Amino acid sequence: MAILAEHSPKRWFQAQQEKVSDLPKVATRIVYLVKRVLSASSLLSSSMPHWIFGREEILVDTQAFTIMEMLQGISIARSIYTTAKLGIADLLRDGPKSSKELAEATQAHELLLYRLLRALASFDIFAEVEEGTFAHTPLSTKLRTDVPDSMHHFVLLFGDTWFWRTWEELDYSVQTGKKAFDHCHGTSVFEYLAEHPEDGKTFDRGLTSLSQLSNKAIATSYDFSSFSTLADIGGGHGSLLMTLLQSYPTLKGILFDRPPVIEGARQHIEQSLKQRCELVAGNFFEAVPTGADAYLIKYCIHNWDDEHAIKILKTCRQAMKPMSKMLIVDGVIAPNTMNGTFNSFNKYFDLLMLVIPSGKERTASQFAELYEASGFKLERIIETGSPVSIIEGIPVEA
Repeated sequence: MAILAEHSPKRWFQAQQEKVSDLPKVATRIVYLVKRVLSASSLLSSSMPHWIFGREEILVDTQAFTIMEMLQGISIARSIYTTAKLGIADLLRDGPKSSKELAEATQAHELLLYRLLRALASFDIFAEVEEGTFAHTPLSTKLRTDVPDSMHHFVLLFGDTWFWRTWEELDYSVQTGKKAFDHCHGTSVFEYLAEHPEDGKTFDRGLTSLSQLSNKAIATSYDFSSFSTLADIGGGHGSLLMTLLQSYPTLKGILFDRPPVIEGARQHIEQSLKQRCELVAGNFFEAVPTGADAYLIKYCIHNWDDEHAIKILKTCRQAMKPMSKMLIVDGVIAPNTMNGTFNSFNKYFDLLMLVIPSGKERTASQFAELYEASGFKLERIIETGSPVSIIEGIPVEA
């Protein structure tokens, strides 16, 4: 619940026992707390009595209003980004602060910052514990920079200007079949990031933040203990590989990515794991390290169309031993009859792949086709209890 303990109804009533003569103020506070309790519990509805909320009936077209609410997604995303850029979540680390205090700390406009936080609080991102005073909720805590599974850097990536502008060209891609990013920026996403190193750093930090969400789920959903050496292809800063090396003490790892990424990864490799982790720079369209027992590639195949994805997998196939395994870690689009949380997420992530790298999320049958075209057989798909699954392939003789 979004209300802090010190502002709970019980504690508040105790504090008011000596002030019963001020009934209007007490009544106002009761109504405020009732609203917060119900809002935090997602129970605020038209069934509340007239004297608190007014009419019981809903008199607008609910389908039309639902569309209006969906269209607010753009303002919600931008609002979350703005608070992340201002560092609001870190400022609330030690407890509630007024919008005046937050505005002074961020050099923002007090009233407009208040309106921004008030709007986000309606979605349980921050809580207005008193009028003009805000505190953390479980959701807003994930915007802090110092918590496990922090979303701070992914939010900064998602709202960065170059990333955001590309979404404006979704209609261009849908109508023409051409790449939205290239149309918007005049070059491919990876060429753009190479030419804009600061945006490249935002991209790498954002993807690391996203990857961390499912690392533990991957480590516990698949038995990596049978492998002596695992090559993490396109492994970024090594977030997943570090989790696997921590979980499997006898496992050795190879982290492989583009030269600038590997250079940035060096500072992220834990000291205790450096002896079991080799860093290799290169181009996975040309060659990858040879002789590993397993080749893992997470959140990478979905960046590419089938032609390029097959080329990457063939490069891995050439480097593998006969008994090595190929492990693609990506979202799997389930049949349309299945609309769970992760399936909906993956379908919209598919649109992100469309507008940014011009890749796609795939179904199980599409992964099977990729494997077959690359010299593999799809062995099984292991769900991980997260948006990604492990698509296991084994090499077959030509």
